[in-house]
Amino acid sequence: MPYDPFHQCEIKFSIDETKIANLPEMLRLKYVKQLGFTHLQFPAANHVRYDHSIGVVIACKSLCERLMHEGIMTTDDIEVMRISALIHDIGHGAYSHLAERLWGILWGSRTLTTRPKYDSHETIGKALIMGKLQLDLESHCLKETKKDRGRVREGLDSTSVAASEIAKVLSGRRSFMSQAISGDLDIDRIDYLLRDCFFTGAAHGFNTLSCLNMLISGFTVHGNKLLLDEEYLHHAIHLLHARDTLYPSVYMHPVPRSANAMLIRAFEIEFEGKTVDEVYKVIFGNTDDQLLCRIESSQNSRVAEIATALRYGPLYQPLLEDGITWKTLHKDVRNEIEGACLAKRQLKGNILANLRIIEKVAEDRLCTEASIPPDQKHLIAVDIPEVPRLHELKAKVLVRRGRKKTAQPIEKMSKAARALSLEHRNYWSINVYASPRVSKYSSKLVDTMDHLFVKGQILQFL
Repeated sequence: MPYDPFHQCEIKFSIDETKIANLPEMLRLKYVKQLGFTHLQFPAANHVRYDHSIGVVIACKSLCERLMHEGIMTTDDIEVMRISALIHDIGHGAYSHLAERLWGILWGSRTLTTRPKYDSHETIGKALIMGKLQLDLESHCLKETKKDRGRVREGLDSTSVAASEIAKVLSGRRSFMSQAISGDLDIDRIDYLLRDCFFTGAAHGFNTLSCLNMLISGFTVHGNKLLLDEEYLHHAIHLLHARDTLYPSVYMHPVPRSANAMLIRAFEIEFEGKTVDEVYKVIFGNTDDQLLCRIESSQNSRVAEIATALRYGPLYQPLLEDGITWKTLHKDVRNEIEGACLAKRQLKGNILANLRIIEKVAEDRLCTEASIPPDQKHLIAVDIPEVPRLHELKAKVLVRRGRKKTAQPIEKMSKAARALSLEHRNYWSINVYASPRVSKYSSKLVDTMDHLFVKGQILQFL
């Protein structure tokens, strides 16, 4: 029985769940880190997608048993829920969400020559579940199957749970069951946020496991919707505080941000002009280390140089101590970035691609203004993170006033929650990362960043 150090317990799988947990497509997640390059700064943050999947099953077990006791769920519903929880991350690529960032950027910036058929870990996960894709164990890449008979689909067909039922839960078509795994405040989100706190040490004495258990206890079903009972609202605020700790100290830390930006630069060079088939099967079929080994052995010397620096250092260093913050950003540039993140202005097709277009324009201007030689342009990288949004604020709370019951979003129920949402933007920043090889250009690069983003000159080039 697998033991989860975060939940501090073993999980007993059914025979059907054991079949799914041991599929190659699931076992691959043992080698895909939850937080990508974050372990370079937080050495204990080596937790992987497979561990998280087990954690979601453990949390799901507690919720399902209570709802069955209340007569809301049947034993068949519980088996569907547990397998959905186990398999929900099966579509994740190497370096977790960085794979989707790479994917969105490569397509949006037209590095790829054909439109992608699958554009996220959710769509790839659904294709695996429905048998359209499977992992090729020889090439370590995804491949399309004949007659939708992929390995995961066949594995599900050998259980008592239909693949179509799993797909319904994960695509939001099973009301409260879908909300429990993929909602504004769900067991997936609760587990990964608190698990990240636990393994990075960001909790600082905060009892993460207690918070998780209390939130699970607070879920209730009303009108076929999953809601959080008002009595447990303060535990949701604790979760938001945990995210508020993680965002500046972990998610926005310059070390993983530098490594992410470097990998993106390497991929853009390596896959220039390639077809979709040559790219997504590699990104989403490989594990973290397989992907890094692949670019280390690249025939392109610039790509190999970046890969070697990712493995052995030195990483590119941030040139701006605090970055260019949301407050110091020129108001029109701020509106441009906000528009890109809200997808109001679809420059090329998706949010990540919109941001990468702005980053690439900035990189080009930096190289031009600092007179960086063409063979060294890959040694700088601009990073513009997505503007943070607390989706948990939209989660509904069940409010009782006498006999009347209503559902209200958390943001309406708590001033503290609204304040945390605004606080997140104070931690957001743009930075430029540079290899020590181009350190002599640092002062000019810093000046140019100021002109581009604080004085707003980048708008002339967009």
